[in-house]
Amino acid sequence: IAVAEAILSAPDLTDDVMLKVCAAERQEHMQIIAKRQRVSALISETIVQLGEPATVLVLVRNVGAQLTAEGFARIVDRHGGDAAVRST
Repeated sequence: IAVAEAILSAPDLTDDVMLKVCAAERQEHMQIIAKRQRVSALISETIVQLGEPATVLVLVRNVGAQLTAEGFARIVDRHGGDAAVRST
């Protein structure tokens, strides 16, 4: 994961590359992406769709993440029962 973190934190990494990394079985990788200084709406939506509550929580707490109204609604639909997500 340390090597992945260095690569996934690179400022010039494109959305296309990050989309290829995002997968339900790669929660740790998506958490690294969710912590980036800037997370586009496209990447945020992908993380919302595929992320487990802990991963989505990292995204929601990131002020640099662009979340749409639809993205927030999806978070509520998918993870509204999770106390940590609900309190954020």
